[in-house]
Amino acid sequence: MRRLPKKIQQIIKRERFTLNSTCPDVRYTKGVDIKYRISGITTDDAKWYEDSTPMDKDLNQDIWVNIKVSGVAETRDYQDKGKNLQPISEVAKFKQNSYRSNPLWGWQHHKKIRNHIRQSVKREITDFLKLMGIAPQRWHRLKIKTISWE
Repeated sequence: MRRLPKKIQQIIKRERFTLNSTCPDVRYTKGVDIKYRISGITTDDAKWYEDSTPMDKDLNQDIWVNIKVSGVAETRDYQDKGKNLQPISEVAKFKQNSYRSNPLWGWQHHKKIRNHIRQSVKREITDFLKLMGIAPQRWHRLKIKTISWE
């Protein structure tokens, strides 16, 4: 992100997006109601080549995007018929050596929540970055690397 022009960095950091994929009426579907922002953009070779930026027209690499997320996720207890909303930072919390399961998200729910967010926000982020002049070329693509909680 530090290799982008300063004005584009400010616009990208300031932009906020929303996603609401909750469906309270359907019992077994899972969803999130979140606000997210882009916290970083880089390429694969940005560590080694100082002149490589995500805005290069002849870029032959994947573009990596980090996002910060805040909001709620749908959960359900084993005995409950209905769903409730809990802060996403608590629902997607990972603990070593614990076999926690969520009846709605299943085993390894911290991974499933992140994958759900990645799949849901990818198109909107790609469209926004195209407006800024940042687009992957040819068979390379935009990948959401890190999802962190605010």
